[in-house]
Amino acid sequence: EMVQELGCSVLFSPHLVPMERGIMASMYVSGLALSLEEMVACYDAQYGKEPFVTVMPNLESPSTAMVTGTNQCLISFKQVGEHWVIFSMIDNLVKGASGQAVQNMNVMCGFEETLGLY
Repeated sequence: EMVQELGCSVLFSPHLVPMERGIMASMYVSGLALSLEEMVACYDAQYGKEPFVTVMPNLESPSTAMVTGTNQCLISFKQVGEHWVIFSMIDNLVKGASGQAVQNMNVMCGFEETLGLY
């Protein structure tokens, strides 16, 4: 699906390491001829109004500690030559099944999407 939607090659690597909680994934993308400004604009267009997504381009040290205890998905990316490395971090105990269930229930029942999740 990622290749279909992006139209370029993608290598997706979820990381499972001994840590208190959280999931970090790294996606390696080649064939995207975008500047940093264009990449930021693409992410802002997609996620700019999402209450639980934070985009932080060129974050030097992305970490699951940045989202621990939150319903946030943190997205960071950086350009390495002609390639992009895109990182996403979530707290899998909050943003995982439980936070997702509450968020979906809110939407389905017509409540404010963020109700009970801050």
